[in-house]
Amino acid sequence: VLKENEELLNYIIKSSEIHYQYQHEKLGSIYKAQAQLAELKNMQLMLDNEIAQKRIMLNTLMNRDRNLSFEIDTAFTLKNYETTFIDTAAIASSRSDIQGIDRMIDVNTLKQKLERSQRLPEFGLRYDHMFTFGRQPQQFSLMGMVTIPIAPWSSRMWKANVKGLSLEIDAMRLEKQAVTNEVSGAIETLKSRMRYQKKQIATTQQEILPALQKNYQTSLLAFEQNSGELFVVLDAWQMLKMTQLNYLDQVQQLLLLQVDYEKQLQIR
Repeated sequence: VLKENEELLNYIIKSSEIHYQYQHEKLGSIYKAQAQLAELKNMQLMLDNEIAQKRIMLNTLMNRDRNLSFEIDTAFTLKNYETTFIDTAAIASSRSDIQGIDRMIDVNTLKQKLERSQRLPEFGLRYDHMFTFGRQPQQFSLMGMVTIPIAPWSSRMWKANVKGLSLEIDAMRLEKQAVTNEVSGAIETLKSRMRYQKKQIATTQQEILPALQKNYQTSLLAFEQNSGELFVVLDAWQMLKMTQLNYLDQVQQLLLLQVDYEKQLQIR
């Protein structure tokens, strides 16, 4: 967009210089156009500097040479995330943090089963064999044991552990519900923002830009036919340029919303 506008402004300046030779244009308007051309070049320099900084940042993240140059893929896709239906089950299946909470609940549930197993009786068997000297007979010993944890002091510990694990499981379930609700609310907010952002983009693309383009072309045609003023052309061009850049900003905001949406659902 900046390069296209630079070509347009160069054409306007050349036309105004020709008009000035025939005393059909004021010198101040030509200087104003030249100043706007210099400002446009400064915008290009700022954009190139931003691209260079982002390239260094990406190279740093990829552990490569910081000044390594690479081509940027400018193709992008506007997806219809705002029309998709996302329920809590889909959120739970896509979020690794929620899956981690589920695994911790499973672990504590197994710990509860282990603690409850201590209420069951334990059986044991002991066999001893002792060698003797002389004519004494060898001695054998076989002993059976059973432990029945029915006394209050023996069951107090495992009951307390089971209760404590139940409280931890309840807390984890509440945490899972809180995370799910938070993610669900963030997703619905993003969907609403994407929906209205697309409406703004459509309005700018289909209505505002065509009208400003016609306004600029009309004022330029009048200027070329000596029935218009250069400052009118410059104002029309300035408005068109700012709207074009604003349109690109709107598209960028929509793409950032898509990225935030994919982050919430951890879409790869």
